[in-house]
Amino acid sequence: NIVAVSLGGHELAAFSADGVGVAVAELEGDYRTWHLPEAATARLGKGALGESDRAVALSADGRWLAVASALGVWLYEPATARALALLPTERPVHSVAFALRGALAAGLENGRVELWEVETGERTGALRHAGWSQVTVVFSPDGTHLASGSREHVIKLWDVETRRQIGRWEVARESNFLEDIPLAFSPDGRRLIAGFHDRTTRLWDVATRTEMATLEGHTDRVTSVSFSPDGALLASAGGWSDRTVRLWDAATQAHVAILRGHENTVRSVTFSPDSGTLASAGGKLDPTVRLWDVATHEEVATLKVHGSSVHSVTFIPDGGTLVSGAADGTVLLRDLETGNAAGLSGHESLSSMALSPDGAMLVSGGYREGTVRLWDVRTQTTVATLEGHKDRVTSASFSPGGALLATAGGWYDKSTIKLWNVATRKLVGTLEGHTDFVASLAFSPDGAILASAGGWGDATIRLWDVGTHELLSILEGHTNSPHQSVAFSPPDGALLASAGGREDRTVKLWDVATRQLIGTLEGHEYEVNAVAFSPDGSTLASGSEDGAWLWDIATQTRIAKLQDNAVYSVAFSPDGKRLASGSWGTVRLWDLGTRRTTTTFEGHLGTVRAVAFLPDGTVISAAEDGTMLLWDVSSFATPQSPNADFDGDGTVGFPDFVQFAAKFGLSRGDAGYDARFDLDGDGAIGFSDFLIFAASFGKGA
Repeated sequence: NIVAVSLGGHELAAFSADGVGVAVAELEGDYRTWHLPEAATARLGKGALGESDRAVALSADGRWLAVASALGVWLYEPATARALALLPTERPVHSVAFALRGALAAGLENGRVELWEVETGERTGALRHAGWSQVTVVFSPDGTHLASGSREHVIKLWDVETRRQIGRWEVARESNFLEDIPLAFSPDGRRLIAGFHDRTTRLWDVATRTEMATLEGHTDRVTSVSFSPDGALLASAGGWSDRTVRLWDAATQAHVAILRGHENTVRSVTFSPDSGTLASAGGKLDPTVRLWDVATHEEVATLKVHGSSVHSVTFIPDGGTLVSGAADGTVLLRDLETGNAAGLSGHESLSSMALSPDGAMLVSGGYREGTVRLWDVRTQTTVATLEGHKDRVTSASFSPGGALLATAGGWYDKSTIKLWNVATRKLVGTLEGHTDFVASLAFSPDGAILASAGGWGDATIRLWDVGTHELLSILEGHTNSPHQSVAFSPPDGALLASAGGREDRTVKLWDVATRQLIGTLEGHEYEVNAVAFSPDGSTLASGSEDGAWLWDIATQTRIAKLQDNAVYSVAFSPDGKRLASGSWGTVRLWDLGTRRTTTTFEGHLGTVRAVAFLPDGTVISAAEDGTMLLWDVSSFATPQSPNADFDGDGTVGFPDFVQFAAKFGLSRGDAGYDARFDLDGDGAIGFSDFLIFAASFGKGA
């Protein structure tokens, strides 16, 4: 007596008539294609792991493992570590919680809570918590109540059946710091505990909505809280300058013990189902999970299971398996008796991406930790992970022949630049010298020079000899703000362009041979996030908070402004006819002949930090949501109608005629040729273009 249940049109599980379900099949097809945005053909990465101390959660019966990600909630089968489904959400997910009967709550990063029925994959409702802030969620043990907490120090209590708010607490903030509010219900559901930035842990009576006690003792913010399943104890974890776990008597609120051993922030604490063991997770520079004997308060094991900050830890209900999720994008299920572990990967965030010259390989750099992954573009699979960085990977670049890869680390990594042999995956050199994080890297077209740009406290650009690893020169001229991007001009690398930050707002042009500043492109009102040269080196694109701009290199003047909203990445197509620009959540394609966008790709849930064209014209984009998307641009290749409004004032008039007349008679390849004026796109600015212009004269653009 079995019925099939469909999730997103695919069979997911079979259930007996009494409603008890047994998963029999994962969502059909490759998970890289689940819930793709329109026009996307594949997704690399599963979305960055949520930063909450409850970013992973187990259902009460142990059937489902939920992982909070930037794409939504991923559901796994713990026994096999298989991905079963993706529940897509409107914004990145910060925390997840299960109720007894298959209900799931997802706390998002925009102040909302989404509710799901896991058995059917249906979204059953949404709750507005407060403001625009990351939300932590937890169900009461019987599933009748849901508590949500935000970084504004607001906690709300909800009736799950009616979706109505039935309680609210607010604790004054000591400062403007916005930190998580960790939450936990007591096993009987009568009490709610929360930790705060003011170093206190507070206990409330759920029925009367009154505060029962304030627990003091931590010397830094409280990062995680947990009740023991037997109700006898509660645990609280401390931040960076505290680094302890404290145990409290749940009945009297008396202090019981301090557990010391972590060398950094304690990110998460949880009790085993039998209340006999406490697990605690360490932050950056202490990526350990420690197990403590609750009765003796002694540390019984230190598990070095991850390579980066461990955000969340929980036990599978049988008590023999520990689940932990880390900033490097891995979720591990570890059998505590045998030590065997199964891993779920792909949940890291991204800060950088680069494409090999032949388009066969991608490199992605992790935003939170030092993850460097090499991807096969054809198969969309990870082929190698390069280890060595200790902080986020701020930039990556392939050498022109693709033999070398350069990656840059952040401040905790002492701002080092690492050179890797792509074929052997071996480290072949380390470049040191920047006094702050390295914001951008670029190889010269001949591969002989590597340019690196410093950030924040290091306003320099450094040129390195790739063969000897020696520092060739230090270029100074930008003000004290980060350089977001550097680029060499093709085809010979004679020029280097560098982008200025918040206090600078300029693009500077350097003569590479003489190491001299030869030009400053001014006009941006905000920091410049990205620069890229056209394939022939005649045009430079720059992306800023005030849009995407095009510059004529010969005259060092602005040609056009393509976009009004913030742009964080730009790239020219191999033929130089199109430009891709990345913004928050979107990628736009521009026809450079008409200066108009041909399409806008939507689907990322984060800032698009890198865009690139594959040799076949496919566009790939990488975002802070932890994904790279491949877009099919074939149906968007035809540009929109030509635009004769050259000066962009909204009307085709005499000033436009003056500009057009100055370009009349020029052909592609001539000095001064500008495709904007080649209205018919035939490669020459002639009489047919004049007829198109004349037909538009006096009209709005």
